[in-house]
Amino acid sequence: MPGDDKPKLKALSDIASIDITLEFNAILGKILENTCNTIGAHSGTIMLVDEDSGKLSMVASYGLPDNYIEMVYDAAEKAGVSITSSPSGTVLKTGKYYLVPNIYEEPKDKPWYRISSDLGFSSQIFTPMKQGSKVVGLLNIYWEKPRQFQDEDIDFVSIAASQASSVVQNARMCRRLKTNLMELNEYKEHLEEKVKETSQKLFDSEQYLRTIINSSFDVIFVLDDKGRVEFANEAFFSYHSWSKEKLIGKVFMEFFHDDMREFMFERWHEMQNDIKIPYETQLKTKNGFIYLYVSHAKTEIKGETKYVVIIKDISDYKKLLLDLKESELYLRTVVNSSFDGIFVIDNEGKFEYGNESFVNILGWSKDELIGKGFMEVIPEDMHGFMLRKWDEIQKGIQIPYETKIITKNGETRNLYVSHAKTEMKGRAKYVVVIKDITDYKKLILELKESEVKYRELFENAQDPMYIHDTQGFIKSMNDVGCRLLGCTSREEVAGTHFSQWLTPESFEYAQKTLIQHITGQPVEQPIVLEVVCKNGEHKWAEIKNRVIIEGGTITGIHGIARDITEKKKLEQQLKESYEKLMEADKLKTEFISNVTHELLTPMTAIKGFTELIKDGTLGSINNEQVKGLDTIFRNAERLTNLINQLLQAAHLENDAAGMHYGQVSMNDIISQAVVDVQPQAVAKQIRIINNAAQVPEITGDGEKLYGVIVNLLVNAVKFTPKNGKITVNAHDNRSSIHISISDTGIGIPAGELSRIFDRFYQVDGSESRKYGGTGIGLSLCRSVVEKHNGTIRAESNGVKGSTFHIELPKKQD
Repeated sequence: MPGDDKPKLKALSDIASIDITLEFNAILGKILENTCNTIGAHSGTIMLVDEDSGKLSMVASYGLPDNYIEMVYDAAEKAGVSITSSPSGTVLKTGKYYLVPNIYEEPKDKPWYRISSDLGFSSQIFTPMKQGSKVVGLLNIYWEKPRQFQDEDIDFVSIAASQASSVVQNARMCRRLKTNLMELNEYKEHLEEKVKETSQKLFDSEQYLRTIINSSFDVIFVLDDKGRVEFANEAFFSYHSWSKEKLIGKVFMEFFHDDMREFMFERWHEMQNDIKIPYETQLKTKNGFIYLYVSHAKTEIKGETKYVVIIKDISDYKKLLLDLKESELYLRTVVNSSFDGIFVIDNEGKFEYGNESFVNILGWSKDELIGKGFMEVIPEDMHGFMLRKWDEIQKGIQIPYETKIITKNGETRNLYVSHAKTEMKGRAKYVVVIKDITDYKKLILELKESEVKYRELFENAQDPMYIHDTQGFIKSMNDVGCRLLGCTSREEVAGTHFSQWLTPESFEYAQKTLIQHITGQPVEQPIVLEVVCKNGEHKWAEIKNRVIIEGGTITGIHGIARDITEKKKLEQQLKESYEKLMEADKLKTEFISNVTHELLTPMTAIKGFTELIKDGTLGSINNEQVKGLDTIFRNAERLTNLINQLLQAAHLENDAAGMHYGQVSMNDIISQAVVDVQPQAVAKQIRIINNAAQVPEITGDGEKLYGVIVNLLVNAVKFTPKNGKITVNAHDNRSSIHISISDTGIGIPAGELSRIFDRFYQVDGSESRKYGGTGIGLSLCRSVVEKHNGTIRAESNGVKGSTFHIELPKKQD
């Protein structure tokens, strides 16, 4: 680099490194100071375009009086012209620099001619400060004497203006982002310290700009007019394994995969034509493919065309977009699952989206609604109100309100509406949530209409009624309630706390239920409280409460009480009677047990002596006597079975008696029972089919479960006519096993199914009574099954056939 370029490079470096966290005027002053001092100018000014209004204003000066800017505007105002009628206006419109070699050769009627003369400068250069192709300001430099501008002057001021534009825009962006970047302050301060430290070390070196570029997280490289790499920063080598020696001179197309070559050739042509359109592409790196965001600029250095390319890795951004799409799908699912109607309208008040509930409320399809203005579904008499609400919505005023809509079928519905203003892709949108409160409004109307009736009911009710607030202070009570408390007037009760009228235990319980009511927790009702009357007498009240809601807030409790003092006394009497009954039942059970034991002894003797007489041990007998003895023995056997069943029933009623649990196989029990009952079935030509599947062993009393199966099979044989069929099934039901016994017998009437397991109950009717029996067998079956925590039930069509189902758990608690 020639020696005389070094000051300019340093000045440009200084401008680029200006601390953008300084006061904005200080930044502008440093830009002017570096530019004017380096090029030997008399003075200078900076003009900027306001970001909001687009108006060009002079905002800073250097080497001029403090009131210079005010002098320029006063002169323009007196002349009746705008400041943009000066060369600055020309530069703003054309985007090109404007040279004034000699102010005194310019028209003397310009208002600033005299200012120039008074302040002692004779030549000027007005240079645009650009952001892309847009002019965002001007860097104006003034010389004391007329000047024939050289290319190097123009180039320097132009580059300085470009640098100044970047600094100004960065400073503006810094100001805008400060409030949103508080959480990054610590990291920012660290970086600023590093930048300051690096800046200090590189301040006097021409490598300053190169170091800045190499410190960038973005890839930056420079191409010549053939697309060959002339320079690449350090970030580039994190994507490629090439050395710097191999990289320099390589055509940039070689960086990209074959599939991207055609696309990148099109971008190269755009670069050559100085079309500055950023784009996305893919790059094959040593770690695979990554997504890139590419921007570029065409420039000229020492008369040669160069292309500066900046690449940002947006792979994480792309992943974030994918995550956002998945999140959007999730949120859309949530929105569509909402019971409330949710829709989005644009800035013109037209529907852009509506969830399923919204569509259902209005009755139109989504295709019919999208693009329709929301005022089209509003009744005419509500238009004025809704226009005022629309104005509030657009201003971001979020106040819920009620309104009405007209559905597709012409029905008017009442809505509760809330909304929020948001921005999507730079455009204002309005998210609206509606709740159909038509039924609620109808209910409110009905409640208002019934309020008078309720007041009459309150005053004239036969039961005590009261209202208290959320703290428990009684606001009102009807006369019946006052009499319950032993008071003669309502004034004695009003304002008192309900703790005054309850025992400590009842007050604690009432306080607990009050908290449940006002916090929205479920309350089991009615509640029973012990009341302390005015005279100290204790009474019992059964109470049902409901919350009172006013304006969406719980304001109190309304209660209805019933004096159950006599009922409580009766309950105590019933409890005492029940205890006596249980004692009597226990005595009955003991009596049955004793009687059955006593009956078994003589029955054994009767059966024994009958057999001795029958077999001739006690002397010979004739055939008629044998028949008589058979009848005696058969009835004795029957009576013995009955005694055994009664004894077993008595034992089963005693929880401590008779159950011996162990691991048992129901398949073995079923098989043995079928074998044992088979002779009775064969005698009636009845088939017993065992279809039981293999089931796991269970915990149970094998002997008693065997008795249940035998009892059911014997009953089935008894009530099934000749040539009938009995089927036994069993299968595994996860935590239990299921057993069923079906027959083709006489069936059980539907009205009797619920009673056949009652003790001593027998189905009435000649078709059943003729089979005999005590009515205790099924009762014993149920007792045994329930002792195993199982269930037994019967089903029948009442005409033919019955099925008994047993469900037994695999394990006992």
